[in-house]
Amino acid sequence: SEMSGDATSAERTREWALEVEHGPNWLFVKVNGEDVETSQTPRLADEITSLLEEHFTTRVVLEFEQIEMPHSQLIPQLERLDRWVDDHNGAMRLCGLSADYLLAIRRRGLGDRLRVCADRQEAVFGRYRPGQPR
Repeated sequence: SEMSGDATSAERTREWALEVEHGPNWLFVKVNGEDVETSQTPRLADEITSLLEEHFTTRVVLEFEQIEMPHSQLIPQLERLDRWVDDHNGAMRLCGLSADYLLAIRRRGLGDRLRVCADRQEAVFGRYRPGQPR
């Protein structure tokens, strides 16, 4: 029954649903931001940063699942996170971003900074396709 739902379910839609997996040397974070109410949302960069600190790692693969958030909000978060990772000599890879996010990243001149990969395999092992800038 709908009515008996617990009180926290309303708040829960306002958060990033982050699923964390620990791999050797990498933290894999599945990012689900479908119902994110941006004004109420902890910043993605801060959430991921505290996860990394908690797991004592600076290497992260973000796997975007369903994300409905304006580029203008998501991309600055990715930039902030990238700077943090960079300052800590870590590495950040992005998987699963749709073509329009990728275009927005390139338009903002971040194509060289933000490393986008086809999947986790490529993120970790770096199967570079010939003809692509390293």
